[in-house]
Amino acid sequence: MATTDPGPPGEIRTFDYGDAVEIYDHPYHRVPFSERCWLSQNQNLNLISNVIICSSGMEAVAFNYFHPKPANVLFLSMGIRPNNHHFRWINENLQNKSFILVFGNTPLDKATELIVAAAICQQPLTIRFSNELAIINFRRKAYRMSQDELRLSSFSRLSGYRFNCKTASPKDHENYLAQWRQRSLSNQFPSP
Repeated sequence: MATTDPGPPGEIRTFDYGDAVEIYDHPYHRVPFSERCWLSQNQNLNLISNVIICSSGMEAVAFNYFHPKPANVLFLSMGIRPNNHHFRWINENLQNKSFILVFGNTPLDKATELIVAAAICQQPLTIRFSNELAIINFRRKAYRMSQDELRLSSFSRLSGYRFNCKTASPKDHENYLAQWRQRSLSNQFPSP
C-alpha cells in the first residue's frame, strides 16, 4: 500500500478491481460488485505469508492506518459481494497463507466473515436470518445463533470446526473506516 494514511476528507481514492472501481470521496463511498479481487501491497504471491481480506479497499487502508503491517502482506477485497469466483482464486493462488478477515461489526458483516472463512477452508456454508436469529447450515448441520453472538470464534466453538483464520474489527465502531473518520474529525475539531 502506498500510504497508511487514508488522506483528508475530500481526497478522492480509487481502487481498481480490474472489472470495476471502488471510489472513496468522503462522505461518498462506492464499493463495487466485481468478479475480481482488488489487491494491494506486495503482489508477488510467492513472497507473501499473510493475507488480510477486507470488506473494501478503503477499509484495508483504514485498517493499515491503525495496524501497520510489514511488506510480506497482501491486502485483498472482494467488493460488495464475495462470490465463488473470488473463493476459487483465493484457493488456487493463496494456499498455505495465514488469513486475517477484516469486516465490520454488523450482523451482515459477521455473516460475510463466516462465509469467507468457510470458503477458504473449502467448506460450504449458508446463512439466513429469521427474526433475531442467524441460522447457519454447515457440514450437514443447522446451527442457530443470536445475531449479537454471530462471530467466527463463537461459531467455531459451537460447530467444533477450526477455521484457521483470525479476525479483526474495532471494538467501538462499525468498522475501521468509521473509526478513521471519527479520528479525522476529532483531529480537525480538537476538544477544548
